[in-house]
Amino acid sequence: MDRRDFLKMAGSTAVAGSVVSGQAAVPPNGTSTPEIAPPQKASIRVTDNILHIDTATQTAVMEKGVFTSLKSKQTGDVFIREVDVTSCPALQLLYRGGQTVPVDESKFGTIETHALSEHRAEVVFHSWDA
Repeated sequence: MDRRDFLKMAGSTAVAGSVVSGQAAVPPNGTSTPEIAPPQKASIRVTDNILHIDTATQTAVMEKGVFTSLKSKQTGDVFIREVDVTSCPALQLLYRGGQTVPVDESKFGTIETHALSEHRAEVVFHSWDA
């Protein structure tokens, strides 16, 4: 069975299971109607090829495909800090013999970040080796 068939079967089994049982999922607080949380605003913005991500609970910064900052808005905890983007490539090619080649700006390459919408961005890697 390939992956696509597995996902189709798993999805139809989950749907059939809730139809057969006739019960919707009951929220953990014991009420019979599910609570709907207000929608949380999340956004991204690209400034000088640096991606700034803002969610309801965290802020993050990605530069050259590498997360350089991750902070909790609720507690102020910093999970990622002081990352040198020149020393760790975000993407590497792995060859059959185990050799890795960085896909970065070291060999006439460029890494560009583009905002596609309010919630989507892309990081484009151009490199001599890839």
